[in-house]
Amino acid sequence: AVGGAVALTGTVAKRETVELAETVAKSVAGVKSVKNDLRLEANVANPSKASVAAGETEAELADTVLQTKVKLALVEQMGTDGFKINTDVASGVVSLAFEKDFTAARRQEAAKIAKGVEGVTKVVSVENK
Repeated sequence: AVGGAVALTGTVAKRETVELAETVAKSVAGVKSVKNDLRLEANVANPSKASVAAGETEAELADTVLQTKVKLALVEQMGTDGFKINTDVASGVVSLAFEKDFTAARRQEAAKIAKGVEGVTKVVSVENK
């Protein structure tokens, strides 16, 4: 990290680690920007393998469907506050990003709602910048 700019480099085993690392880095006080150069081991080992690309596309689609389900549950159960929560999903791991004015109780309620959505394996809460 230099002057609030953070660079993430290296290889990781799971796609959700790439996305979650960036989300967490962005939530750290003092971080102004994040350059995410983390790469999947599978892509490094087989950069031209079509099955790796197909698998990633399938995983992205599944994440999008799950993200939609989480967002709908938040809006349905929290009303307009559900729209104010940024959601991201990576392989069942849900990141909830809140504005500073969200109370701890509302954050906990949102996390509980997200955990109750079928397919969610973990919920991480961060604060929006």
